[in-house]
Amino acid sequence: MAVAAAHLASPAPRDGQLAIVRGRRWVVSESLSSELPPAIEGTLPPPPQHLVSLISIEDDASGEELRVIWELEPGAQAIERADLPPVDPDHLDDPAQLDAFLDAVRWGAV
Repeated sequence: MAVAAAHLASPAPRDGQLAIVRGRRWVVSESLSSELPPAIEGTLPPPPQHLVSLISIEDDASGEELRVIWELEPGAQAIERADLPPVDPDHLDDPAQLDAFLDAVRWGAV
């Protein structure tokens, strides 16, 4: 079962990256990689596993900490950097819509 979970996990996140683990959003405070020797001499070593330390950014659990083995955590996914939408110089948003967008960006900032 652990082997199957290891193949489904997304690549381990980097320090400072956002992640979704156990249905919640977290920021990665530290990611440590294992370095295990081969089980049998002359064979390849097992793939590395990562001990990932997380800090919650959810409103109801702000600051809560969690440590997981990334490859064994079902459904864990790293969130790549989110970019702002492209600017169209021929179209301006309604000021109220822009204000709502900026509020959402502020609330989602780490």
